[in-house]
Amino acid sequence: MATSATSPSSPLRAEDLLSDSSEAPRLNQVSSEVTSQLYASLHLSRQAEATARAQLYLPSTSPPLDALAQELSHSLSVGLENNLKKKDGSRHIFEMESVRGQLQSMLQTSRETAYRDPLTPGAGSERREEDSFDSDSTATLLNSAQALEELFPRYTSLRPGPPLNPPDFQGLRDALDSEHTRRKHCERHIQSLQTRVLELQQQLAVAVTADRKKDIMIEQLDKTLARVVEGWNRHEAERTEVLRGLQEERQAAELTRSKQQETVTRLEQSLSEAMEALNREQEGARLQQRERETLEEERQALTLSLELEQQRCRALQDERDEARAGQRSEHRQLETLQVALEEERQARAQQEHQLKEHYQALQEEGQAQLEREKGNTQREAQAAREAQQQLALVQSEVRRLEGELDTARRERDALQLEMSLVQ
Repeated sequence: MATSATSPSSPLRAEDLLSDSSEAPRLNQVSSEVTSQLYASLHLSRQAEATARAQLYLPSTSPPLDALAQELSHSLSVGLENNLKKKDGSRHIFEMESVRGQLQSMLQTSRETAYRDPLTPGAGSERREEDSFDSDSTATLLNSAQALEELFPRYTSLRPGPPLNPPDFQGLRDALDSEHTRRKHCERHIQSLQTRVLELQQQLAVAVTADRKKDIMIEQLDKTLARVVEGWNRHEAERTEVLRGLQEERQAAELTRSKQQETVTRLEQSLSEAMEALNREQEGARLQQRERETLEEERQALTLSLELEQQRCRALQDERDEARAGQRSEHRQLETLQVALEEERQARAQQEHQLKEHYQALQEEGQAQLEREKGNTQREAQAAREAQQQLALVQSEVRRLEGELDTARRERDALQLEMSLVQ
């Protein structure tokens, strides 16, 4: 079966060697998943066989081997479905075949062990039963006359002959109790051995059924594997056909691309020439633009300088008008000050004249009255001092007015100088 499964997969190996290496990581991953599932199922099968072998020597109940077989079949079917869905390569098929061979060898070994091991405990039990029945001395004791007399002393009087020694009733009672106890123990042991034989027979039947189910499952696995190989061969044939078509399309595309590359080269050459002409035109346009910008900047600078000169002329005209207006105002103020100064000078001269006259009059009057009014000398002296003080005040006022007049004259000269400079 294994050789029939591996023979159709030989072209797959050759095509896998020719195929691209981009699918290697994915195939390795899927292969590891399928292998792990198969080894998990194998581990469950080993556990089930070990449990069945251990139950042959233990009085405990047998595990649900049907459930384990169903779980193993389900895990293998799930692994095969995943293998079919993911479309693995021939590497998965070889791994599945190797695992299947290991399963068959292990199942064959477990089957031989299951058929061979139950015989030994059965023979031992039969020998133990024979030994127990052979060791039963109750019938021998009852068949012997001496034992009958010991057990039933009343019936000894019925037999002729001299009476025997009186029996030991306590020893006979103890022997009878021990014999009853041993008999009950042997009966219980026989029942337990019979129960154990029935359990072992049931476990053997279950193990045989499980082996048959495993054989059926392996046959189904072989059939599924053959279907997988057939589907994979068909898939590889389709893939080869598609790759051939893609190769032809690629060659046609390369031919078209070479033609397009030549066209693109010519277009790039003409485009480079056009770009050079465009660059020259752009360079001339940039030079003209720079010249226009330079002329525009010069025109703006001249316009700005003209506006500044016009503003300066207007400012000078305004200053000249203001200076003329100030000059006229200064002339009017100067004339007014001159008139006021003249009037003040006349008033001061008149006041000085009046004071002088008054002073002279006072002196004359004082001289005239000096002799007449000696008693009023001090009062007249005081009046003279007051008059002198008033005279000093008037003189200081005159000096102040003269200073103001000099200041006004200097201001007038300065204004005249400024006007001459402006003109």
